[in-house]
Amino acid sequence: MNISTNIWDWIAVICLLGIWSFLYRENPVYRVAEHIFVGSTAGHAIGMAVGNILRYALRPLTQQNQYLLLIPIAL
Repeated sequence: MNISTNIWDWIAVICLLGIWSFLYRENPVYRVAEHIFVGSTAGHAIGMAVGNILRYALRPLTQQNQYLLLIPIAL
C-alpha cells in the first residue's frame, strides 16, 4: 500500500471528510470545510477572469494596436 507524501492530497482528504461530516449533522467542521471550498472557488474564478482579460484583451490590444477591442473590454 502506497501512502501519499503530497500535502495537498492530505488536505483534500481532510476537506472531503469535513464535507461528508454534514451527513451526520451540521457541525463546525462542515462549516469550515464549506468556507474553504467557497473561498478557494471564488479565488480561482477571480484568477481565471484576470488571466483571461490579460490574455485575450490587453495583450492583443498592446501588441497589435487593435483599438476596436476597447469596446468588448468596456462591456
